Amino acid sequence: MVGEATSGEEACSLYWNRKPDVVVMDLNLPGIGGLASIRHICCQAPHARLLVFSMHDELTYITRALEAGATYVESQIAQRMVAQTITRAGNSPVDSLSPREFDVFCLLARGYTAHEVAEHMHLSYKTVSNYSTSIKSKLDISTSAEMARLAYQYGLTDDAQ
Repeated sequence: MVGEATSGEEACSLYWNRKPDVVVMDLNLPGIGGLASIRHICCQAPHARLLVFSMHDELTYITRALEAGATYVESQIAQRMVAQTITRAGNSPVDSLSPREFDVFCLLARGYTAHEVAEHMHLSYKTVSNYSTSIKSKLDISTSAEMARLAYQYGLTDDAQ
């Protein structure tokens, strides 16, 4: 049985309707996104098996996918994770963000407006604005440009790859 989803919400719905043995998930799904979809599925079905394929191989994305419930990391990536963890001078400031704040942060840092983020994630503009305020407070920044700089610095934008 095979299914294909075009959004995070559809991925969750397909999971419940088809109950596949394995889910292959991309982190860049529109809507609630891949990370939120993984969290949602794993919260309701702790034994779900999710395999994440993504263009993102930065430690932050990998760690967040594992925290969300993805269960396998390719051996070369796992070795790189260990090496980066050992040599890292300190935690990334974005590590303090909640999973939802992280999703909003990534979109805002890529240049999406709050209205576009709200539409993309199926949230209200006010909710996105509240997340933006919280993110800026946690990261001790005040502008979207600073947000983009941090994302670039920590390899969280497509431009940094």
